Amino acid sequence: MTRGRVCYLRFACSDCSAASLWLYIVPWGLRRALCWVKDHYGNPPVYVTENGFSDSSGTLDDHDRVDYLRRYINELLKGDSLPIP
Repeated sequence: MTRGRVCYLRFACSDCSAASLWLYIVPWGLRRALCWVKDHYGNPPVYVTENGFSDSSGTLDDHDRVDYLRRYINELLKGDSLPIP
């Protein structure tokens, strides 16, 4: 859904969730945003300095966080070579 120049996402990853209700897990959204920056600003260097996942377990057996990071890194590795949802 688009209002002006801002795009509002309506759905997130259906099989994963974070502890924070306001935090949506949308790995393809990062790739989409980076491709937009590339297309509109001539492919400048971009540094992702913050990308986290909230959980309520507090344990070191953190498979959800590993899966979260894996999904986001996979999207970044795809770059702009594959269609963006």
